[in-house]
Amino acid sequence: MTKALSNPAQKHALSTPTKASGGHQSSIKTVEESSSPAPLHTLGHSLLEEPKSNMSSIKGTPSHTASPHPAVKAMEERAKQRAERRREIEEMKRKREEEKLAELQAAEEERQRKEEAEKQALLEKKREEKRLQRQKELEKQKSLERRQQLQTKADEHYQKFLLKKRGLKPWKRLLEHSKHNVQLAEGHHDSSLLRRCLLSWQQIANDSLSERTASAAELYHHTLLRRCLSNWLKCKDYTSILEEKAGRFYRASLVKKTFLALLNYITEEKIAMWDKQKIAAEHNQRRIVLTTFGRGEDSQNDE
Repeated sequence: MTKALSNPAQKHALSTPTKASGGHQSSIKTVEESSSPAPLHTLGHSLLEEPKSNMSSIKGTPSHTASPHPAVKAMEERAKQRAERRREIEEMKRKREEEKLAELQAAEEERQRKEEAEKQALLEKKREEKRLQRQKELEKQKSLERRQQLQTKADEHYQKFLLKKRGLKPWKRLLEHSKHNVQLAEGHHDSSLLRRCLLSWQQIANDSLSERTASAAELYHHTLLRRCLSNWLKCKDYTSILEEKAGRFYRASLVKKTFLALLNYITEEKIAMWDKQKIAAEHNQRRIVLTTFGRGEDSQNDE
């Protein structure tokens, strides 16, 4: 019973390391909540009833004759659960320590690998430097050999150049100059012959052209004179025809004018004769009237 009554203190002692654990507090609380079989209000009610059972046991009530109290059973059950939780917590701690140890071992192995890699890199760098140094030495040697070869070729080229410049080239230049002079002489001779031939041909061509020009000019003057005479005769004939046409037109116009004047005169005479006849008829009519009236007056006077 004393152990059962001291369970709250044990529970407090169990909760204390969980608070000190820091990062794992939430996981421990989750384990405790998942493993507790009874709710909180039931545990509180049982804890309140524990003093009463203790008091009854202190007063001398025999516990072995009565059946275990439910609170005692609950406390024993909780003690079992706490022991189980403690084992779980210890298991979790052990696992965490193992994990930390594994992490430390992994970190140590990683550090060793890094050191080994750095050593390998350093060795590789040294080997690369040695290789580069050997390569530079080989390149220097090749460059030296190349310069020697180039120097040898330059000497050979200079010797050939001297031979060409001082020996072959002047002789070749002399041959070319003489050949050029021969070509100039031949060209001058050919051009002089061609000039003579062309001058003779030009003289003949000019004479022939002059003769042809004179013949053409004479023919042109003759043709021009003949055309002038022909045109003059045509003009004379055309003038005669025009004069004859003009004479006929003049005579026809004169006859026409004469007949028109005669027709006008006849017409005027007819009109004058008609006027005179009209006047004569009127005068005759008055005379007849006067004669008739005169005879009537005479007859009246006679009466």
